[in-house]
Amino acid sequence: MSNKVLPGYFISNCEEFLPGRNTFEYNDKIYSDSIGIKEEDMSNRVANVRKLTRELEPLDLDCVVLGIIEKNKDFFSLVRLFKAYKDSKEVVITNSYAFLPIHNMANFYIKDIRDLFRIGDLVKARVVEITNFSVTLTTKDVSLGVVKAFCTNCRHTLSREGVYLRCKNCNSLERRKISSDYLKI
Repeated sequence: MSNKVLPGYFISNCEEFLPGRNTFEYNDKIYSDSIGIKEEDMSNRVANVRKLTRELEPLDLDCVVLGIIEKNKDFFSLVRLFKAYKDSKEVVITNSYAFLPIHNMANFYIKDIRDLFRIGDLVKARVVEITNFSVTLTTKDVSLGVVKAFCTNCRHTLSREGVYLRCKNCNSLERRKISSDYLKI
């Protein structure tokens, strides 16, 4: 018999045990409020649940994020975040969007943002600022930038050819701020 329980799982009757950690009482019955392992403290007659879920850290400075370019404006790109890591551990994303300002994109002069990022590109970036209202990113490091791009003509995945990206379907040649991890993620 397994002692693993889910939220709402019946643990015991109140005549047998008292509700303990991660449990609740309803209609003289004790139920789990978490995913975990059912534990019965026989000496104190208390039913507990030991949580199995791991606690994730929130998004913080220097986290590496993966996102999709949703919009390009004259001086920034809007990135929809979907994964974040700090020291190889996944962290919780509380803001679903972040700003990538033009001055944080590269270490050289940028005439047009679309030379570096296009809508739909998958990017790897680092968090440099968090406020109550926004998250700001950078892609200046060699390992940061576009990790997967699609042809603007036919939407096939682009292959890396030196500092350019080429579509094997329509032979289009395009520029991006390419990450050293291109097509490895």
